[in-house]
Amino acid sequence: MRWPKVKQLEAILETVDRRRDVRMVDTLEYDIPQQLVAMLDGCADTYMEALDLGCGAGQVLAALERRVGRATGVDTSGTLLERAAQCGYDALTQDDVLEFCEKCQTRFDLVLATNVLNYFGELNRLFSEIHRLLVPGGHFAFSVERGDRSWALQESGRFSHGLSYLTQLAQERFDVLDCRMARIGNDGGRAVIGLLQVWRRL
Repeated sequence: MRWPKVKQLEAILETVDRRRDVRMVDTLEYDIPQQLVAMLDGCADTYMEALDLGCGAGQVLAALERRVGRATGVDTSGTLLERAAQCGYDALTQDDVLEFCEKCQTRFDLVLATNVLNYFGELNRLFSEIHRLLVPGGHFAFSVERGDRSWALQESGRFSHGLSYLTQLAQERFDVLDCRMARIGNDGGRAVIGLLQVWRRL
């Protein structure tokens, strides 16, 4: 099954690959937390329980402002969690993202994963856990570094993921509500291109 917005994004990616036009991607918005929050507009006015995986210093929750009733953040960095504590999380846990998800028994209506999936290669196990944690109709908003293969380890030490691979992972578990391409960083003076996605749990 092909979702319309996925097909549109695939056409854009083919154009970028063909032209190698760095100027095009340089004009895209860099502020990924705000972009993901904007992509959630129209999905739900508020979320009762949100889980922020790889929450870092809490930029995504800050962007959501008052749209979340209760927020749980998870990160491996104690230093970043100290900063996240100032953003209004109700619970913060220093833990590996996958291990936390496997132990967690709470159900959420929103799961966020910004700038964390690039530290995972194969995503099926983690996405299965996220599907389990989400209530039916709950939303999953995330970013990945865009790649040409299913997933690949890059020289930077981060993983990239392909659009077709993500689409396959969504099938029979999620509806793809939105998918966009954006510059998510820089590496050695080169733009790092990412894919932003919002899915809904079936």
